[in-house]
Amino acid sequence: MAVQIVANMAKFFAALGAADSKAALDAQGIQVVSTPGALKFMQAKTLLASVPVKAGLMQAITNGAATGPEKAGLKQAVAAATSKALADSAPPPADTDSKTAPPPAPPAPAPPMDAAALATLLSAARVKLADATCLYQPVFATSAASRYYVVALHPQAKVAARYHGNKLSLRVEGDIDGLKETLTQSGLDVHSHYASLHLSAPDNLKASKAVGAVLMALGLPFQTPYPELKHIFNK
Repeated sequence: MAVQIVANMAKFFAALGAADSKAALDAQGIQVVSTPGALKFMQAKTLLASVPVKAGLMQAITNGAATGPEKAGLKQAVAAATSKALADSAPPPADTDSKTAPPPAPPAPAPPMDAAALATLLSAARVKLADATCLYQPVFATSAASRYYVVALHPQAKVAARYHGNKLSLRVEGDIDGLKETLTQSGLDVHSHYASLHLSAPDNLKASKAVGAVLMALGLPFQTPYPELKHIFNK
């Protein structure tokens, strides 16, 4: 049977709680299509990953009627398939009329995180971004009153974000000189020891796409999973 593209795939990913994964796939030109019994992650005609799933369960999740272990299990499987697809995908076609970013680095699959542990982490004392060691760890920024949260870690660059109201701010520290051209092309303001970006993000999807674009432009194999910005929204 021919593969059919699910028209409301974005709605399905949002209902599953995996809108960030969909944004990363879209940015890389990967399409998620449905076949009888499976979701297939395709780039052009290349199959990158597949997740077994019953059509009835997909519809129930999309309609908000499915909860519990089945939904949680599917979300975890989709996260793993997303990471595999991003890792195995080819860079998107170059735009010859503008400067292009380096090939993206695939995020690692996000392990489940205990809600209490996450709440404790988010309320912890801030540290310098250079000293941060884990995803969502609170860090200092330029303003003493600002509270940013780690969204990506790599020995060459650490990235933190503040997402409050409809405003998103990003801060990058590390090898600023070595990454200067990439940071500038990505729209960040480069300073002596850090780079920053401040923009309007009216919803979580646009904020996630902005963060994803910067992380992919850096082209680094980050040690942290792809961040879910809902965890740091208005914190």
